[in-house]
Amino acid sequence: MQAHAASERTRTPAARAVAWSDWVALTKPRITRMVVVTAGLGFLMATLAGATWTWAGLLGTLAGTAASCAAAGVWNQVIEREADARMSRTRSRPVAAGRVSPRDATGFAAVLAVLGQGLLCTFGTPLASALAAATIVLYVGPYTLLKPKTPASLWVGAVPGALPPVIGFAAASAGLAGTPWYGATSAAVWWVFGVMFFWQIPHFLAIAWKLRDDYAAGGLAMLPVVDPGGRRTGRQAVAGAALLLACVLTPAATGTLAVWAAVPCALAAAAYLGLAAAFAKGLDPVATRRLFLASLAVLPLMLALFAVGAL
Repeated sequence: MQAHAASERTRTPAARAVAWSDWVALTKPRITRMVVVTAGLGFLMATLAGATWTWAGLLGTLAGTAASCAAAGVWNQVIEREADARMSRTRSRPVAAGRVSPRDATGFAAVLAVLGQGLLCTFGTPLASALAAATIVLYVGPYTLLKPKTPASLWVGAVPGALPPVIGFAAASAGLAGTPWYGATSAAVWWVFGVMFFWQIPHFLAIAWKLRDDYAAGGLAMLPVVDPGGRRTGRQAVAGAALLLACVLTPAATGTLAVWAAVPCALAAAAYLGLAAAFAKGLDPVATRRLFLASLAVLPLMLALFAVGAL
């Protein structure tokens, strides 16, 4: 019995049956859920603009977006498995912990990627599929590969992070008569892209500041790691929040966003900017936590208002 137990402990990941929970964990469910919600808001924006839609189209779009997002997350964990194994926050991830082999995870990601593109082409549009493919490439390629090298990876990674609403809009807007490029020229959806892009900067800098020692252990060149004093970290958090505010005020001024939606959006963005400034000034745990928690409240509020208030 002891010999059998010892052999069980020493079997390689490829020789063990992978638990269902590990396959699920590989997909980064929390991130995938947020991506699905934002893609759904983009889909809603297109329908409110006059696009015809079906339940099959909506569900196919959401499933295809989820599969594409999950594929990017799995490949990211394969590439970063050594860094993940050195960080307390990520060392229990399936690939880093050795419960799933890199080969199996790579195959799983490929299946998810193909599934995602197939669903988006079938139930959405070719543009939606292309945008999802670009999201995977940008996340797995430039963003992941730059993380150990430069803090600029944050701004690079914000691009794929902001694309899901555009994917949802493009998937639904095949039903917009006379709309070129499946609605990709719609100003409203690109303002939502801007909101998501700039929202990410203070959000992730607050996380990175709190976890800077962990990121340093993983060898990742996050801004708080290379900026131990925090001055650049604080300035970039304020810059991101200020540009977010501009992404609210500009469409309101140009008539792309209804005033009744722009006012609460602007107030939320201004509050976010104030908390980013407080974070930059103190860089203390309380200010960091307040900025992080505010980011979780600000984004869904603003996206919902943009979805129903876009003109």
